[in-house]
Amino acid sequence: SWSLRVSGASVPVRIAHEEAPLSEPAETTPSSASLRGRWALAALLLLSLGGMSVSVELTLVYHQANRSALHRSHCSINDEWDCDHVARSAYSSVLQAPVALWGFVAYGFMAFLAGWGVFRRSPAHFPLGLLVLLVVGALGMSGYLAYVAYVILEKKCLWCTVLYGVNA
Repeated sequence: SWSLRVSGASVPVRIAHEEAPLSEPAETTPSSASLRGRWALAALLLLSLGGMSVSVELTLVYHQANRSALHRSHCSINDEWDCDHVARSAYSSVLQAPVALWGFVAYGFMAFLAGWGVFRRSPAHFPLGLLVLLVVGALGMSGYLAYVAYVILEKKCLWCTVLYGVNA
């Protein structure tokens, strides 16, 4: 509003008009927090896809190492870094399936949820809660498996170590 001076008297004047919006409506314009969340989910999607590919490699190492005791994998570098020894241990399978295969399933599910979060149209907190639980579970499993490899078996596995990094 503004004032108009007429013959020494001040008359308040209001002009009603509609302003053109400077930007799109708030519900379609992503906020910076939403964009950061999408970038974080995109990073998690890429890490999950990387985890899936390393899990495939570890599953192959598991099957090759357990098929022949004489087999030497490309990641069995020396006595300290010996993927085959880790793959032949009793800790390398759960319910008669390689731990790496379970990892592939878990990373696949995380990739699905992260992809869903990246490409959804409306802000939704699901699958964030489930995704956080899976990430925490993967981190805990990595800690346990690192303990088994480094402390109990006293060996290091190159690809396993890569997965520890993916989960961290």
